[in-house]
Amino acid sequence: MDQYDKTQNFHYRLSWIYLWSRPWRFFTISPDVFGLAYIGLYRYHQKPAHLPYNRQITLEGTIIREVDREPDAQKIILRTIKFDKPTNIYIKTGRYPEFEFGDLLQISGKLEKPKAFDGFNWPAILEKDGVYAILINPPKIERIEQNRGNVFISRLYRLRQKFEKSLNRSFPEPNAALTAGIILGVKRNIPNNLMDNLNKTGLTHVVAVSGYNVTIIVTILVGLGISRTIRRRFQILTGFIIFFVLLTGASASVVRGGTVAWLSIWARANSRIAWTLPLLLATILLMILHNPLILIHDIGFQLSTAAFAGLLFIAPKIHTMIRIRFDVGANGHSPLRFIPKSILSPAIETISASIPTIPLTMFYFHRFSTVFILTNLLVLWTIPIIMALGFMAGVGGMINPTLGIILAQPCIVVENYLLWVVVVFGNWGFASIDI
Repeated sequence: MDQYDKTQNFHYRLSWIYLWSRPWRFFTISPDVFGLAYIGLYRYHQKPAHLPYNRQITLEGTIIREVDREPDAQKIILRTIKFDKPTNIYIKTGRYPEFEFGDLLQISGKLEKPKAFDGFNWPAILEKDGVYAILINPPKIERIEQNRGNVFISRLYRLRQKFEKSLNRSFPEPNAALTAGIILGVKRNIPNNLMDNLNKTGLTHVVAVSGYNVTIIVTILVGLGISRTIRRRFQILTGFIIFFVLLTGASASVVRGGTVAWLSIWARANSRIAWTLPLLLATILLMILHNPLILIHDIGFQLSTAAFAGLLFIAPKIHTMIRIRFDVGANGHSPLRFIPKSILSPAIETISASIPTIPLTMFYFHRFSTVFILTNLLVLWTIPIIMALGFMAGVGGMINPTLGIILAQPCIVVENYLLWVVVVFGNWGFASIDI
């Protein structure tokens, strides 16, 4: 069964479950669902017919993504028109000379077909981004021309790089790596033991910029009541989403998550709660139309969709249950009467958003965190604070390094609390169960 058949089969099963719960929906939505899915699948089935794998080749192409720099390597996505169709190629080369988005390169090396390893379906992940071949440490790589990419995107990437360097100067480790992870989604400098503890405690998402991350942060900001007026709150959250998307480099996963998050707060601000589900479904379908492979290969897309499903269907039920079961009533006594609404509401919605993601995290990461609800409740409130304080420190450091160090101190205090929670629960023997 090829990738086309697998995707079609997966989509068919999801549609069947959806229609089985409400049979009448078949006549209202299924033609659109199958029509859009078919068009998108057909489009992505048109990959290059022949690629010269395991052969020495020379090609030219333009860097179309921000270069991922590691201490000893650079990872590049290059778009070339050498073959029968425009093709993206993954390239891993040395740390120097440094290459940038928009550079036109000439490369000679052995073209290889990506392979899965250690249970990780790397070819599928690359195919989602239109990548069907790789070049590892090509012997010849030369820059022919610069600045061939979109000017706005290029400046955005450069600003992001300066901001990350400022964070590295302003914070000690591992705080610098943690701050860059939370704000920018950069995980390359996070120590392995810290990443393992984040995984065990169900907190990996805080350093993985995705739609799920955007969902949680917006939910917390809404629950905290950042403004008394609905319109003003909507304006603030809209500005935050736009800023967050741009700061993180406007990657596809964050753009998708930001779009869905914005639709959700728009529906609330305009008293169109009943519109939320149809709008979200329409948005998701359009995203799948643009790139149907995100349905089965984009973990961030799946997590953000599951999180919003939890907010739509689980959160209202928990709110109702708590209101009925723990209502203060005539006697004036309630176990929850001492908990402010600004704390209780974000807690409920955080749990609601997390519950539907459990099957996905178990499936992809082969681990179930037994403490994820508790750890999320303990630390998620710190994420908007860390983002705000970390942003001020990063900008301050771009102006003056000493100013950045001074502004980073309050953020370090909050981060140390988060790190303490991660270490304490991560070292607990029963914090997670390997599956």
